[in-house]
This record gives sequence, structure tokens and C-alpha cells, in this order.
Amino acid sequence: RSMLELAVQPGGTGPRARIMGWRVAGKTGTAHKPDHGGYAADKYLSSFVGLAPASAPRLVIAVMIDEPLGQYYGGAVAAPVFAQVMQGALRMLEVPHDAPLEPLPVPGEGEEAKEST
Repeated sequence: RSMLELAVQPGGTGPRARIMGWRVAGKTGTAHKPDHGGYAADKYLSSFVGLAPASAPRLVIAVMIDEPLGQYYGGAVAAPVFAQVMQGALRMLEVPHDAPLEPLPVPGEGEEAKEST
């Protein structure tokens, strides 16, 4: 679990999955889509699968984005969707916080690590 928490920290592939007040752990993914016996050069399936709170997991959410436009890395397109859905679910279920309620810095364009495709 600790390795998956590193993926969402600054410098990891999924810092956009972080949620204020809860520790998150997860894995980003970016895959070329199959095309005519090979792989399409410009079609991707982007993903983020994560759990929270990392200290005592209550929920697991998987987000898959089929053929995203523009950016295509899972940490850029799927991780923010995960964060919004997970935050809403944790609040609705009244899951206790396991991290400080401090604003989290949002990485700038291109600051997060990239997966290899």
C-alpha cells in the first residue's frame, strides 16, 4: 500500500488524485488501444485505480477514460475524476479523515511524472 501512496505524491504519476483530508493510494495507467493487429499510435485508454483512506481502506474506485482528447496520461485525465468521485463518496459515508485538512498543491502542466506507453 505504501508504494501506491507514493504514486499520488508530488513527483509521482498521479498527484491529481490527492484529496484534502484523506490519504489516497493508487495506480495510473496509459495504454495504446489495439488496432488492426497492432496498436494505434494515437488512441489511448487512460486509467486510475485507487483506494481511500489509505490508512484503513473503505472504498476502491476505478476510472477508465476511453480515447481522451488532448492529454492522455492516466494521471492527467483519470486521476482528477477519481479525486472528485472519491471525495464525494467519503463525505457521503462520513469516513473519518486520516490526513490534515490543508490545501493540497496542484501540479502545474507537465510537472507530474509520465508513465511509459
